[in-house]
Amino acid sequence: MFLKAALILFFASFAQAEMIFLGNAALSLSDLPTLEPDSVSSSTSSFDLQESTEEFESELSTVTYNEQDIEFVETSGEYGEEIFISTYPIVEPEPKNLGGNGNITITRKDTGESITVTYRDKDGAYLEEAFESIKHIMRCSLEDAEIKTPKLLVEILDAIEDKFGKKGIILLSGYRTKDLNEIVPGAAKQSLHMLGWAADIKIQGYSSRAIKNFARKLEAGGVGYYPTMGFVHVDIGDIRYWERIPRKYRKSNRKKTNKKTVSSENREKIKKSSI
Repeated sequence: MFLKAALILFFASFAQAEMIFLGNAALSLSDLPTLEPDSVSSSTSSFDLQESTEEFESELSTVTYNEQDIEFVETSGEYGEEIFISTYPIVEPEPKNLGGNGNITITRKDTGESITVTYRDKDGAYLEEAFESIKHIMRCSLEDAEIKTPKLLVEILDAIEDKFGKKGIILLSGYRTKDLNEIVPGAAKQSLHMLGWAADIKIQGYSSRAIKNFARKLEAGGVGYYPTMGFVHVDIGDIRYWERIPRKYRKSNRKKTNKKTVSSENREKIKKSSI
């Protein structure tokens, strides 16, 4: 009886605790924001459509999604990211050398502005002055607002750049403020772009398919492939992969095509049988 009462008191006191301990750190519950009910670790293009399309693939085991996510994708624009902030508190992943040489060239597609910087020295130390330049080039295109660019994201971009002949990264989208994110067609409400954790890129002279294949091998974060628009999304969130399928390849259209093919074959059979 005494043991039962002690257990009840223990769990009651635990339920009323005002602090959450993570490793050596403690967070007050009042510090935690209220997440939207539909917040998920990630949401991708409609997987049932992807599975039925031979030209595209998806790794369902690496992504958490639900029916609400699929509905969001189907009602969103033709393009855009369905990348969600997965957890809170948000802790930036530790940087690691992914094979880049420590030098990077980034050119903004919208303004043509370009920088070439050395962000990591020969001893592996990061050069903060270079990251100030990178932060500026990655700024929001709507408001010119800036936010810290994670070192791991720069390492990813550097590794990709060096793989493809050091031609430089063409930046389509980096940091987005909430206002910009709200007007981007199909963008998720909690896009990693709003943390400065993501970049949409191209490299002149190389296909987006080749870029996404290499980016996936890095296993350093999320990789999204947008074949029609010809760009690749990379981020430092959970390791996962998705593709945005052009509407003409989607399941509904494939069904119509298959029906026509079958009808044509049947007509041919009828002709032969009547000879």
